[in-house]
Amino acid sequence: MAIDISVIIPVYNLENYLEECIVSLLAQSLTSCEFIFVNDGSVDSSQKIIESYQAKDTRIILINQENKGVSAARNAGISVAKGTYLSFVDGDDFVKPDFLEQLFVNATQSKAQIIVSNFNTELDGEIRNNKPIFETNKLFSASEIQQQIVPFFVAQDLMNTACNKLFSSELVKSNRIVFPVGVTNGEDGLFTIQAFYHSDTAFFIDYNGYFYREVSGSATRNFIKNDYFKMALEKFELDY
Repeated sequence: MAIDISVIIPVYNLENYLEECIVSLLAQSLTSCEFIFVNDGSVDSSQKIIESYQAKDTRIILINQENKGVSAARNAGISVAKGTYLSFVDGDDFVKPDFLEQLFVNATQSKAQIIVSNFNTELDGEIRNNKPIFETNKLFSASEIQQQIVPFFVAQDLMNTACNKLFSSELVKSNRIVFPVGVTNGEDGLFTIQAFYHSDTAFFIDYNGYFYREVSGSATRNFIKNDYFKMALEKFELDY
C-alpha cells in the first residue's frame, strides 16, 4: 500500500498524555499513513505504551534512541519516512479524526507543497481556537511566499509550529531541510521558514483539527529551569 502521509511523533517521558495522542492518530479517516514514533530516551513507560499499540497496528514504527532532543528525534523520523507528505505531531497533543484527511485532500487538489491549517490551544481544560493568518483557499506562488510569508517569520512567531502543516516529502528531503539540533526553543520556526523559503506553492485552509496542549512545567512554560540568555545565544550563534 502506498503511504500518503508519514506522521512523525517525538516522545520524551509523555506517559500521561501519549495514549490519547496514539488513539487519535489510529482513528484517522485517512488510513494510508505510517506513524513514526521516535522515543528520545524516555525513562518512564512511554516506550511500553507505544509497543503495546504497535502490536495491534502495523502502521506504527518505533525508533528508540538516546536522549538527543526534539530536533534530533524529528530528523530521525524524517530519515526513514516513506510518505508522499510529512506531518508532525507532538506526543502530548491530539488531533481530530479527519485531521490528516483534510490536509491531504487539500494538498492533492491544490498541488501545493505546503498546506497550513489552524490549530487549537488547550491550557488547563480551556480550548482556544486560532484563526487563519493568511488568505485561505488561495494558492500562494513562490514570489508571493518570498514577499509575504517569509518576512512574516522574521516579524512574528505566530506561524512557527510545524504541527499544523503538511509538507511535501520531496520538498523537505531534496532541499535537506532539517530541524536544528542544539536549539533549545524555536526549532520549529527555523525548520518551517526553510520549508517556505524553498517552496514554490503554499495553501492555507480554515480548519482547526490539531489540539496543542500547553502542559504546566513543559519546556516552553518552565520559566524557572529555562535559561533564556542561553537560548538567545543559541539563536545568535546559529549558522542560519
